Amino acid sequence: MMFKNKILKMLTHGTVEEDIRSDIVDESRASRENQSFVDDSYKNTREEGGIFVYIHDDHEKHLEHHTDLAKSEEATQWPDKKWKDLNAHIEEHYLFYMLLKQMQAQQQMQNQQPAALPVEEGGMGAQPGPIPEEGEMGTDLEAQPI
Repeated sequence: MMFKNKILKMLTHGTVEEDIRSDIVDESRASRENQSFVDDSYKNTREEGGIFVYIHDDHEKHLEHHTDLAKSEEATQWPDKKWKDLNAHIEEHYLFYMLLKQMQAQQQMQNQQPAALPVEEGGMGAQPGPIPEEGEMGTDLEAQPI
């Protein structure tokens, strides 16, 4: 589904070259991160080739690559510390992925809700509630229970 949306976006917005370049960068970065786990350089600082998660990574793509590595025969032979570090890195991508998905869902919900009347235009800043049926509300406020 995500791939289909990306293709539609590229066709309608004319960003094919930019999106392909971004995909290649993410594929390459995820592969380099995997290699850094294989050769133990993942522990290094960023400047020395260590790994870290960017908020703008394609987290779905990174999750695919890192999960493939975690399922590999080689990874099953790793010491516990390296295995836990890989899983922590996967979890960090997953948290970003879920956060971004949640934000997208909230944005979609906001886009689907009708706009509230602003207070300055006589509204109360929110959608009105249901109109009571005749006889549901009395006219004498003192007679109404609180």
